[in-house]
Amino acid sequence: MKQILHIFVKDVRRFWIEIAVLLALIAAGVGIYSYVETIDPMAKFGSSGAINVANNLKQTLILFVALVPIGWWLLISRVIHAERLVGDTQFWITRPYEWTKLLVAKLLFLAAFIYLPLLVAHGIILAETGFSPLAYTPGLLYNLLLYTGLFLPLTALVTVTSNFARLTLTLLGALLAITLASVIPPLVMRETYALELHARIEFILALVISIAVILLQYWLRKTRLSILLLIAFPLLICGINFIDLDSLLMNRNYPSTATTTLQVSFTQDRDHAPNIWTGMGGGHQMFLQLPIQASGIADGTGVISDSARIEIVAPDGSHWTSKWDSQFHWKIFASHREETPIVMIPKAVYEEYKSTPLTVHVTMALTQMKAGKVTQIALPAPNHEFAVPGFGLCAMPWDNHHLSCISAMPQPLVYVSAHTAATPCANPIPTRVPDREDRSRAWAGSIDPAPAELVFMLSGSFPTIWNEDEDKQLRTECAGLPITFTEYEKTGRTQTSFTINDFHLPAQGTN
Repeated sequence: MKQILHIFVKDVRRFWIEIAVLLALIAAGVGIYSYVETIDPMAKFGSSGAINVANNLKQTLILFVALVPIGWWLLISRVIHAERLVGDTQFWITRPYEWTKLLVAKLLFLAAFIYLPLLVAHGIILAETGFSPLAYTPGLLYNLLLYTGLFLPLTALVTVTSNFARLTLTLLGALLAITLASVIPPLVMRETYALELHARIEFILALVISIAVILLQYWLRKTRLSILLLIAFPLLICGINFIDLDSLLMNRNYPSTATTTLQVSFTQDRDHAPNIWTGMGGGHQMFLQLPIQASGIADGTGVISDSARIEIVAPDGSHWTSKWDSQFHWKIFASHREETPIVMIPKAVYEEYKSTPLTVHVTMALTQMKAGKVTQIALPAPNHEFAVPGFGLCAMPWDNHHLSCISAMPQPLVYVSAHTAATPCANPIPTRVPDREDRSRAWAGSIDPAPAELVFMLSGSFPTIWNEDEDKQLRTECAGLPITFTEYEKTGRTQTSFTINDFHLPAQGTN
């Protein structure tokens, strides 16, 4: 223990300037964030001057946030290279240093000046936002685990380089390799159900290989073997991206035999018609929109479309089947039974089948949910914060048409239902008054909330609350009218399918 503390204290004395700069960057970022909260909380959205000042400070905050990783990069490099592991002519080898104690001393240094300041900063941000840091300890610790996916690979690269210049060149080479890999079609990021699993596998691989390289370098200092392990990591990632895990995962996690009363069918009339477009800028992928109608949904329940797949069959027997597409999500519940899910098809497939009557088989993976905790609050006067137990803090600003909320992790799936007034408001929010009573709606959160999200992403807002009438125009809420927060929880998962006969792909449009 004495040797560990000796090395730790030596590094602190030697690198106090780097430590001070990094802590100053973090403190400045937290200070700016806290100051923004004092001049531009949700309760003061009405002041245009405050908004301008807050926006300028937020740009400065982004700059400080961008500089912090550079500080980590510099500090990790300096402290590891102080006793470099490359070669066999290092002066520290002649000292009575045990590699285990040297490694522990370096890890203690990183914990004290990288992990601890990060934990404290996130705790302060939570407190400034109005949440108790102690109540979110598991989430904060999970956050640090996510950051480990950045720190450990960087530390592993430092152990196989002899100085900061070589480390910089190595990082630039790694970024170039990632950029080149991203242009290879099979490796381009695609929204599939297995995308999250791929990310988890890649995260675990990064941790395992990084730990192996660090241990190998401190134990045996076999740099060539360590470099081979690091080179193996991107090759393994490439291999994983070529593996299609979707079908296996979908059949396991979304059993088609699950009990459900839900019935989904294709609907087409004057108000509901399929649509297809290439999106802005064109491209090789097209977006096919299919209007559907659901039945068998009980009050207080609903479903979320997690993924969809279509099979196109032509009269001559030729066919094409899409991959599971998880890019677009939609929700259906008892009071809202119509939706238009979207799937992607290659432009070449569209050109091949656009003039042919088709049989289209649509399979959807659905998460079933039910309403849980319901909280109803009378909407306060404009620009006044109000707490929603179990969710967060909200306010309705004067100069905005949407409800703004902030919430800490994890954020459950919440359905917001707001009434509007049939007559002019005594205290309108903001000025426009609807001519009849109606309800507005918005969603926030996730049915499968992550243990934690980045603290800097806590501030956000609901989508604009839209009216459910035909013109889809914005409505105005009045002070004193009720606003309801309904929390939804998952009850199961299933697959459902339907077939569209004599289907013609619509004419190409734009979106």
